Amino acid sequence: MTTPANVVIVGGAGFIGRHVAARLAADGLSVRVFDQVRSTPVPGVDAVVGDLGDAAALGAVLAPGAAVVHLAWTTIPATSNHDPSADLTENVLASIRLFEACTAARVGRVVYLSSGGTVYGNARRLPIREEDPTEPLCAYGVSKLAVEKYLGLFQRLHGLEYVILRPGNAYGPGQDPNRGQSAVTVFAHRAARNEPITIWGDGSTTRDFLFVADLVDAIVRAVTYEPGADGPRVFNVGTGRGTSLKDLLEVIGHVMGRALEARYTPGRIADVAANVLDSRRLREWMGWEPCVDLSEGVRRMLRAWGILEPHRTSLRGRPCA
Repeated sequence: MTTPANVVIVGGAGFIGRHVAARLAADGLSVRVFDQVRSTPVPGVDAVVGDLGDAAALGAVLAPGAAVVHLAWTTIPATSNHDPSADLTENVLASIRLFEACTAARVGRVVYLSSGGTVYGNARRLPIREEDPTEPLCAYGVSKLAVEKYLGLFQRLHGLEYVILRPGNAYGPGQDPNRGQSAVTVFAHRAARNEPITIWGDGSTTRDFLFVADLVDAIVRAVTYEPGADGPRVFNVGTGRGTSLKDLLEVIGHVMGRALEARYTPGRIADVAANVLDSRRLREWMGWEPCVDLSEGVRRMLRAWGILEPHRTSLRGRPCA
């Protein structure tokens, strides 16, 4: 594994990007964030405001041998079907422009955050493996998968090195509960504010909830991963444990010390019934293991919000960031 001289996080002003930037800076790497918006500064990280459509702005932040972490995305699964053409233009075409800039700048590699929760669609078996069929049900998943394919094309045509991560449903401190990207964050936030919790469907919908620190650890490992000629380039990032929305409600209630109630509404067409990821490939090739279980992750998030008093963190497995 080779550590790059510097890392550029595209879309680094968002929830996951800020965590990745902080971790890489703490590890002593030179880190730059490139995003359309300027967010809360991360100590030791240089932030540049720019658009993926601006080749000159991209060229100014990319350098030979750098690692590029591609996190930029404008849509979420629940709303992407409302305007598939916008999803295509804002995400797929923008990603192609990024890969063109990376090729021109001779960067070392691209680490692309795809979606383990949407690219597979309704799985034929659980947990899902990387080689299983990809049949997304929403424009978000189609676009994420299309960008994966373009990365492969750029590698074949131009030698652009890449690693693709397909994470489960990420959650944790710093995530905006109003974006609706994780049921864990949305449910916990509403419970903390004594607001009604809505569950789409009958509560049996199952997800692989992944604490942000575990996802960040996978991204950091991917930055230095060398696939070589025959090594895999696509990796699931998940706990391998499925939790239904109904069970999630109980977990959050247990952490908060009170029973929570929800109102049930008809399910959504873009939601797959169950998604649980097999991450053995990531474990075998990069030594990654998830170490924050769901209850502990909820506790950490509530403490960050000031809902629970801080105390000694209980960990399962290796220490976490």
